[in-house]
Amino acid sequence: MSELNLTHSNGNKVKLTTPDTLAASKTFKLPGTDGSGGQVLQTDGSGALSFASQAPSNRRLNFNGSMMISQRGDLTGQTAYVHAGPDRYATSMANCGTWTISQDSDVPDGYGFEYSKKWTCTATSSNAERYMKLIYRMEGYDSMVFNYGTANAKPCTLSFWVKCKKAGNIQVNFENEQNPDRGYQVQQTINAADTWEKKVVTITGDTQRTLTTGSQKAFCFDIVWTAFGTGFNGGTPSAAWSDLANNQRGTHCDIDLCDSTNNYINITGIQLELGVHATDFEHVPYSDELRRCQRYYESTYVMTDAGNSYIRCPVYWKVEKRTAGSPVSYSKRPDGVGNNTANKAYQANGERDAVCNYSWTGGTMLFVTGYSQNYDTFGNIIVDVEI
Repeated sequence: MSELNLTHSNGNKVKLTTPDTLAASKTFKLPGTDGSGGQVLQTDGSGALSFASQAPSNRRLNFNGSMMISQRGDLTGQTAYVHAGPDRYATSMANCGTWTISQDSDVPDGYGFEYSKKWTCTATSSNAERYMKLIYRMEGYDSMVFNYGTANAKPCTLSFWVKCKKAGNIQVNFENEQNPDRGYQVQQTINAADTWEKKVVTITGDTQRTLTTGSQKAFCFDIVWTAFGTGFNGGTPSAAWSDLANNQRGTHCDIDLCDSTNNYINITGIQLELGVHATDFEHVPYSDELRRCQRYYESTYVMTDAGNSYIRCPVYWKVEKRTAGSPVSYSKRPDGVGNNTANKAYQANGERDAVCNYSWTGGTMLFVTGYSQNYDTFGNIIVDVEI
């Protein structure tokens, strides 16, 4: 073990030593300037050191990045745009054959994850215009932190863990949804098949176009797994903010995941944060993550046994919704009994017509007609207001 001694004028020393064991030579590059009070020295993973503020809480801007919440459950036979499996991450696809989208227990070891989102090919396709991607959309209310449209627009970093049946290139896209949309496209490489790998993408802020506050979509990112043909392929990707054309979205992709029912993709640990460094994934309590997701989707129950020929009762959401939406009543009890028919409520002596009217962001008014007295009436009320 070697050491470097820095001797004070009073004869005392500050000693720097090498590790007890060192398998290979290491180089650490010190920053050229001092940091601010309270900052820490961090590495970029390649030996370059810099000063940075300690990672604050609530730094993860996206919800359900650990794929804990899966309110809709797994869905099979998917061929088009759908929210399925873990919440908030839509699947956009066309001409890709058929897929199962699920919450899966395969995760990278040692990072506190329990679940990943998985896409499994169940029927192949060779269609010339096939594509598939994950999409995450943020509300305008949550997008103001980027400070876009000003000279002080902030950079951000997206990190995620991915495992795929094939190695090759995928594409990560960022969007400023302001009509016309602006985009920023980056290539990422899956280096080894059937292996969990962490990917990190950092982009600059958009100084040219602001993000509008409100409950509409504003800042978005998507990860394109497969893109063939001219729809999402053939344009020139831009690793800088510029007006977006659809054919820029998948040009970097060179993996065909539609050619075999052995193909799959898993993803977890998705974290979007401000700044130019990827910090460790921020885990939050299950209950907090659930409430964040319930702003966009909720399944609840109503039970009543009062009335004459009809029932009219309010249903209050656990979480204020992004918009009022169009709730639907299904004929199912909390224990699963019932036919689960849309626009119906369940009674032991038969289904009843049920309509959700007067919807507002805090709930809805449910009407059940053809009511039969002395029987409990159940409605499984579902609202979906995803962006």
